[in-house]
Amino acid sequence: MPTLPPQTVQAYEAAIARWNASPHGTAFPEWDRPVRRRQLERLLEHVAAGELVVDVGTGSGIVASSLLESDRRVLTIDVPGGNAAVAGWIEAHGGRTAVSVVGPQPIPLADGEAAAVLLADVIEHLPGSPLPLLGEIRRVLRPHGVLVLTTPNAVRLHARIKLLLGRSVWPPLAVVYDHDGVHPSDHREYTAADLRDALARAGFEVLDVEFVEERLASRRWKLLGRLAGRMLAAVRPPLCGDIVVVARVPLANASSA
Repeated sequence: MPTLPPQTVQAYEAAIARWNASPHGTAFPEWDRPVRRRQLERLLEHVAAGELVVDVGTGSGIVASSLLESDRRVLTIDVPGGNAAVAGWIEAHGGRTAVSVVGPQPIPLADGEAAAVLLADVIEHLPGSPLPLLGEIRRVLRPHGVLVLTTPNAVRLHARIKLLLGRSVWPPLAVVYDHDGVHPSDHREYTAADLRDALARAGFEVLDVEFVEERLASRRWKLLGRLAGRMLAAVRPPLCGDIVVVARVPLANASSA
């Protein structure tokens, strides 16, 4: 399994510290998440220096800034009302940013312009079909361009235990009450089979599906949590908390989006 180069690790740790020192970090603190490290590893595995990565769903900007400091070109896309401070840092360090609800709205790139797209913890927030989003991502990827997609595993052990205890696995209803329209939290969680099906329908070829446990690796109990997560991953990977999918645009239909 590949590891992150020192340059990327330094940028990654600096981005986490920068976020946590900001006002947003007080309300939503970040830490060294195993699934995020895996996102970076898979992207660096497939994208050479100087090539373009599109990060759909900028969020904290930790992955995007780490890629920029690793000599990749970056375009980050966030929905209206995203974090202006994160966007400003990315632009100040040579990246590009855009505002778009991808799917209903386009990614501001020509067909086949990107080497890779990161879709991290986004697909579960969609209120409808994932196909418009995935189709637009495929449009901007070059032939054999790579999509790295991560999302919570709908059948993770943590969720099964909560259901057995009679507790909901969905966000609190207060999140829904506070929004008259489409609320911003999770709308549907996916299994690995769901993701394979959706990606195939969108014209992707799935290269790899992995399971990563990070919900046991909290900031407070990092070491014990990671040990427990590794045990779970070794014994029963499909019960881990997150799914990591690597897919690509086949050569045969790369231009048929």
